[in-house]
Amino acid sequence: AAATAWALARLGACRALRTAGPLLVAAGYAAASGFGVPSRRALVAVALLSLAPLFRRRADPLHALHLAAGLLLGIRPAVLEEAGFQLSFAAVLGILRLSPAIGDLLFARRRFLRRFPIPAADRSLRRRLGDLLERGLPAALGAFAATVPLLLFHFGTVSPVTPLANLLVVPATPAARAA
Repeated sequence: AAATAWALARLGACRALRTAGPLLVAAGYAAASGFGVPSRRALVAVALLSLAPLFRRRADPLHALHLAAGLLLGIRPAVLEEAGFQLSFAAVLGILRLSPAIGDLLFARRRFLRRFPIPAADRSLRRRLGDLLERGLPAALGAFAATVPLLLFHFGTVSPVTPLANLLVVPATPAARAA
């Protein structure tokens, strides 16, 4: 949905198409995945974020997440007891609320140094790897930190390798789905 929104904005599509495009992509993905709790959460959140500008509202991901949880619980309250519901919402909440603080902790020096001009030709592997880590590691750690208590409660185990595995798997997922 985000890639669709970005592409439509770059192509100069009208407001209606920029709203409908991501919604249709999210609905198609939710249908293809069997309308599980994570796909329903994502569909409701994408709908809220896409429709917000039409109602002259600010698109707030945290508000959309809470509203999606409320809607899903309103339709079927028993879903609250499912591990998938709890893990899905906890992971996204961790990304939204914990990731910025984790990013500030881990990359404060790097972000400070970015304020100073550097040569445009600096495309070293070290710099590109640092950029990748700066974008992905806080989100992976935020989701992991938010879901650890639930993983322990429901399954009695946690894999400490998960955040690092996410750094490798998450970028490759869209290509794998497309294939």
